[in-house]
Amino acid sequence: MTQDSATPATSAIPATQAPATRGAYDAVETDTLHITRGALGGARAREISVRMGAVGGVIAGTATSSMGSIGGLVAREAHVSKGFVSGMAAQHATVETAIVRGLVAQNLTTGPRTFIGVAVAQNITGDAKVLLDWRGGLAFGLAAGCVLGVFRLARAARRKG
Repeated sequence: MTQDSATPATSAIPATQAPATRGAYDAVETDTLHITRGALGGARAREISVRMGAVGGVIAGTATSSMGSIGGLVAREAHVSKGFVSGMAAQHATVETAIVRGLVAQNLTTGPRTFIGVAVAQNITGDAKVLLDWRGGLAFGLAAGCVLGVFRLARAARRKG
C-alpha cells in the first residue's frame, strides 16, 4: 500500500517523515491513494486505485479497482474489473468481469462476464447479467409490501377477535 500524505487513524505520521508503505490503517484521508496487495478499513481521496487488495469503504472522485474487493464505494467515476463490490453508488460506473451486489448509477457500462444483483441506473449499456433492475425492484417492493400488509391485517384481526 502506498499513499501520498496519508494519515492513519491509529497514529499520525509527521509531515517530515516519508509516507508509510506498510502497516495497518483503519482509515486514510489523502489526495491520491494506491493500494496494491493490501487491506484498508476506509479511505477518502480524490483518486483511489486498488489492485489485488481490499477496502471496507471508499469515497472518491475517481475510484479504480482491479482484482480487488470493496465493501462500499461512492464515487463520481468508478471502474471495477475482475473484482467484487458489495455496494456501489457512482455518477459514471464501468464494471467488467466483476460481481456487484448493489449498484446505483447515472450511467452504467458493463462488460462480459459481469453479474450485478440489483442495478438502479438511468442508462445501462453492455452485456451484464442483472438479477433485478429498477423496474423489477419496484414490482418486488410492491408485491412484498402487499403481502406484508395482508399479514399485518390478519394479525391485527386475530388479536381483536
